[in-house]
Amino acid sequence: MRTILLLLLAPVAVSAQLLKEEPLITAKFRMLAFSEPIDGGYTVSKGWTPLLITSDFLTAEQTYRGPADVTLVKRTPSGSTQPLASTRLTEGAQLILLLTPDGNGGQKVLQLNDTPGTFPFGTVRLFNLTGRPLGLRHLGEAKIIAAGEELVVRPTADARGYATFELLTQMANEWGRAYSLRLFPQKDVRTIYFVLPGPPDSHAVGLKGVEERRQPDASPSSSSKESNNTPSKPDAPR
Repeated sequence: MRTILLLLLAPVAVSAQLLKEEPLITAKFRMLAFSEPIDGGYTVSKGWTPLLITSDFLTAEQTYRGPADVTLVKRTPSGSTQPLASTRLTEGAQLILLLTPDGNGGQKVLQLNDTPGTFPFGTVRLFNLTGRPLGLRHLGEAKIIAAGEELVVRPTADARGYATFELLTQMANEWGRAYSLRLFPQKDVRTIYFVLPGPPDSHAVGLKGVEERRQPDASPSSSSKESNNTPSKPDAPR
């Protein structure tokens, strides 16, 4: 009788184990630390992959194969690891994973879409982290980047070969210059700019830029239409 009972329970145990196994996904990502470099890495199905995550440039592209939930870790002085933050990936995703302070002494992960064509080389990508609408003026054309949103633009050079952007913020229903950015457009370079809050009683903002140069063996990214994420309100600066 005992043998028969064990045989009956065995298929149930195996089925329960199969239900607990989460399917593996494949995703690609680069990583960036917003504030300071992190000697860490990320978990995989068995163990972890070490990776130095800097605040000055993106890591090499990582091809991840494992559970959808991935944990980013930090190396301790003893050589072991401790969890730093976690994020959930989707099958086929291509991302930039940005590690940024969560306000409570820890870190959180922001996923930035990096699918080919969304952020081609030769363009500038601006993220509005000011908490208020941000105006962008380039060659007489003005656009609005809503708080927490982004905009990808392709700079157009002037007669001297430089492109100039004016960032504007709104106070008391009036737009004022917050930052003037001058750069030299290069077809093999793409740059991310994080626009940060400035003094609350000022139009000024802060700016953090991270540049990536196309590697010689990298294939050119397919071109895409520039983002036109312009909300209807507030009105664009003039």
